[in-house]
Amino acid sequence: MSNWIKVESFSLDEDLGELAAFLQAHRMPCRFSEENNCQVLWTSEQSLAEPLRELVRKWRDGGAQLEMPQAQIPTAVRQPFCPLTILLILLSLAGAALVTWGPELLVGQFTAQPIVEQGGVRYLMKLSYALEAGQWWRLWTPAFLHFGILHIVFNSLWLWVLGRQLETGTGWRWLLGIFLWTALVSNLAQYWWEPESIFGGMSGVVYGFIGFLLPLQRGGPRWAYLPPGLIIFMLGWLVVCGLGIVDIFIDGSVANAAHTGGLLAGIMAGLLYRALYRPRNGRNTTE
Repeated sequence: MSNWIKVESFSLDEDLGELAAFLQAHRMPCRFSEENNCQVLWTSEQSLAEPLRELVRKWRDGGAQLEMPQAQIPTAVRQPFCPLTILLILLSLAGAALVTWGPELLVGQFTAQPIVEQGGVRYLMKLSYALEAGQWWRLWTPAFLHFGILHIVFNSLWLWVLGRQLETGTGWRWLLGIFLWTALVSNLAQYWWEPESIFGGMSGVVYGFIGFLLPLQRGGPRWAYLPPGLIIFMLGWLVVCGLGIVDIFIDGSVANAAHTGGLLAGIMAGLLYRALYRPRNGRNTTE
C-alpha cells in the first residue's frame, strides 16, 4: 500500500461501522484493510494522520459524538487523483465526438470491423481481415465509440464512480489490466454475437467493473463495497436490456453480448484479485 500512511490498527472482532461511516460521510481520503490478523486504517494525507489518530482515541474512549479536530485539518481535503479513470472518460468523449461529427471512414478506423470503400461503395469487412493486417487496436477501440448523448453520459457517469473506486483501491496498474481484459472480452463477445453490426461503448467495461467487485463483497477489502441497491439495479438493467425492452426506445440496439461478456470477464478478474491478495488468515486485503 505505497504512498499511504498507517493510522491505527484494530482487532478483527472490533466493529468499525460507526467510524467508517463517519469517515465516508466527511469524504476523508482513507482506506481500511485487513492484514496480519488486524484491521488497519490508512490515509493518503500526511497532514491527516495525527488528527485521525486523535479521532480514533476519542472514539475508543466512548466519546458521545465523533468530531474531527478542525484546527488540525486542512480547509480543503484533496481527493485521491485518478488519472487513468479521467483518461478513459476523455477518450470516450473523444470517441463520441468522432462518431457524431467525424467522417464514416475515419470512424471505421476504430470499429471492430474495418469499413473500406471500393468503386464508391462501402463494405464492412471481417475482424479477422483487420487482424491479419496488424490492426490489433480494433480489439479495444470500439469501447471508446459512443452513439448519442445518453450513451456517453450514462457510461461516463459509471466510469467516474466505479473507475475511481477501483483505481483508488487497487492502483492504476490493476485498473488498466481490468480495462484491457474486460474491453477485449466484451468486444469479442459482441462481435461474435452480431458480426455484421457496428457497435461501441464502455458499457461492457462498466459491467466488467461491477463483475470485478462482486467476488469482493464478502470478506473483501472495505473499499470494494457496493451498495446492494446498485448491484440489483445494474443486474436488473442487464436483464431489461437483454429482453429487448430498451431497444424499443432507442435508435439501434443494446450490445447485450458486450454487457454479459464484460460482466463475466470482470468476475474472473475479481476472483484472481481475491486469490492474489488473500493473506494467511484467509481474509482479503488491499494493495
